[in-house]
Amino acid sequence: MTNSEAPVLLVEEAGVVSLVFNRPQSLNAFDGDFARCFLESCERLQGRNDLAAIIIQGKGRAFMAGGDINEFQQSPQMVLSGLIRPMNRALRLLAEHPAPVIASVQGVAAGAGMSLALACDFIIASRSARFDFAYLKLAASCDLGISWHLPRLVGLRRALEIALLGEPLTAQDAQELGLVNWVVEDDRLELRTRLLAERFVNMPRPALGEVKRLMRRDAATLFGQLEQEEQAFARVMGSEAFTVAVSRFLSKRQPG
Repeated sequence: MTNSEAPVLLVEEAGVVSLVFNRPQSLNAFDGDFARCFLESCERLQGRNDLAAIIIQGKGRAFMAGGDINEFQQSPQMVLSGLIRPMNRALRLLAEHPAPVIASVQGVAAGAGMSLALACDFIIASRSARFDFAYLKLAASCDLGISWHLPRLVGLRRALEIALLGEPLTAQDAQELGLVNWVVEDDRLELRTRLLAERFVNMPRPALGEVKRLMRRDAATLFGQLEQEEQAFARVMGSEAFTVAVSRFLSKRQPG
């Protein structure tokens, strides 16, 4: 596998690192290889106090359409160890990194994609972006910290409405709720994301890192929440509803 074929690309330019989801054919749904590559990329950024910003973005039409449903059916015993746990470890590294982390969202951010976007320090979204909690559509509980971030961003009642009723949010909806910082025209997303990242280039790195750390002081609670999510996901994967929902989802994708 060449670097350009890796499921997550690490691109660095002028003190800004971009982690680029590189599975556009599957709307960047993450599988085991993706999770390992994402974790390895985040590990490579440890100790990089010279970085001004980290951008998280997806190639193609989508930011991330959640987890790869095929792996849920083919290797359910590997979902926790091969998908969720490495992604959780990667999110811990990003939360602890002193550089601001920016999610640049186009198209759909569903399930784990929405979770991952909300875990970032900033979100800039294209006008056509959509945010979809999506977990209950597969009879699954949630993961990647969304049960910690969402209520803290919008309040408990609105979080329950978003999660349990499952209505997708437009980029404008998400901005009005405080989930998204900025909404830009689709053809301006890449440029506006880069301009945002470059605002941090000349800021004092140690102070910037300390402010981020202080703002996230209760992030230790997030780590405990990630463990609780793992346990809940393990429980629901054994349910008949989860098995049926996954099979139904995959059958709809079969030709004919």
